[in-house]
Amino acid sequence: EDYPANADLNLNIFAVKVAPYTTCLVNGLYWEAPAPRVLSDEDAVRMFGKGSQAKSNIMRGIPQIPHKMLAIADITCDIGGSIEFSNEPTTVGSPFQLYDPKTRTVHNDFSRDGVVVMSIDNLPCQLPREATEYFGDCLMPHISDFLSLTHEKRIVDQVKNTSPCISRAIITSQGDLAPDYKYISHLRKEQ
Repeated sequence: EDYPANADLNLNIFAVKVAPYTTCLVNGLYWEAPAPRVLSDEDAVRMFGKGSQAKSNIMRGIPQIPHKMLAIADITCDIGGSIEFSNEPTTVGSPFQLYDPKTRTVHNDFSRDGVVVMSIDNLPCQLPREATEYFGDCLMPHISDFLSLTHEKRIVDQVKNTSPCISRAIITSQGDLAPDYKYISHLRKEQ
């Protein structure tokens, strides 16, 4: 009850106790003011600022903890929101940028120090789009077979002259299960 009225009095322990040990953060958290941020500008300066680099590794390939965060995938892309230094969206064509907490600037030069940030504002719609394109590309070679089918005859009888892809896709025809799916009626009887 007290939290909404006094959100600024609450301490974000994530930035102090978890983030310094995190290599890659995927942020999909709903956030709105006045809630504490997942990572603020000050958190970034503290984590990546002067003297924050881990000492040289004793064993090659195993970082000493705390080690520096390498990347943030800000799925929410709330500009200046839960990841405060996520100040501008990236694009599908250019998905990454480098945030330098020392200068509080964003760069496309990845040879510098900083943390890689991906904040594509329309990322949630990219996966269905890519899946749809892939499904369409797989289906296109079979369109002519599919269009040759008619509702006037049993489809299972017609698919003998089509590709195996089409014949395996037919589950029912005129109320009956296709031969490859007859086992379903046995399963239903067992229940």
